[in-house]
Amino acid sequence: MEMKRRFPFRIGTTSFVLPADIRTNAEYLVGKVDDIELVLFESDETAELPDRGTVEVLRSIAVREKLTYTVHFPLDVWLGDSDRTERKKSVEKCVRVVEKMKPLNPMAYILHCKRTCRENNRQESVALWKNNTEASFDELLGTGLSPEMVCVETLDYPFPLIAQLVRDRGMSICLDIGHILLNGYPLAEYLNLYLKQSRVVHLHGVANGKDHQDISAIDKRSLSTLFSLLGSDQVQQRVVTLEVFNNVSLEKSLSYLEEFLP
Repeated sequence: MEMKRRFPFRIGTTSFVLPADIRTNAEYLVGKVDDIELVLFESDETAELPDRGTVEVLRSIAVREKLTYTVHFPLDVWLGDSDRTERKKSVEKCVRVVEKMKPLNPMAYILHCKRTCRENNRQESVALWKNNTEASFDELLGTGLSPEMVCVETLDYPFPLIAQLVRDRGMSICLDIGHILLNGYPLAEYLNLYLKQSRVVHLHGVANGKDHQDISAIDKRSLSTLFSLLGSDQVQQRVVTLEVFNNVSLEKSLSYLEEFLP
């Protein structure tokens, strides 16, 4: 199923729908989607970032196929951690990713700002976590990274806790529909508050308490509302990523999208 250039925004999916490397996934996806989310979920010893040769291959694919990329910063960053050394290390990881991926001219960078700290999944007070996160934002943006390129993702905590910090710095949002549904947050309210600031929308279903399922698990009226809003707000540089991690879920999701074509 192909959805390339069929919506007034870019349809994307992850670089891990096949149990293979990023290059193999990119070659497989070029005719199906407009954008690929490069999944760099870990950055320490367990998984290396793509090397220069791989990045050059990805760049060539993008030029040849009129494809774009979004880049998911590693999950092992702790911007709100109480340990100043850990926060600095986390910012440096993000900066390394930006430098490595620069030849791809990404559409956006996706950033998790977790409430938990690195050790023992401990949660700091909201005030301390926000202060620490604010300092990390300023350090990251101080490197010259354009604020609108950084999309802070909606996670398992109420996004209003951090929304003002994001807005004050001109940063973007990654509105994750699956996370909103999984955690029982009001979808209509989140769409009203945050869609216009969202450079990226993550779309995945929730079934049996698990997210990242195919999108047929999402209520059809909710999807209709979402696509109506996406088609009417005239944001040109937006990606809607089907954030699934196997080909069966991708194909089901692409097929389901046909019902919402403009």
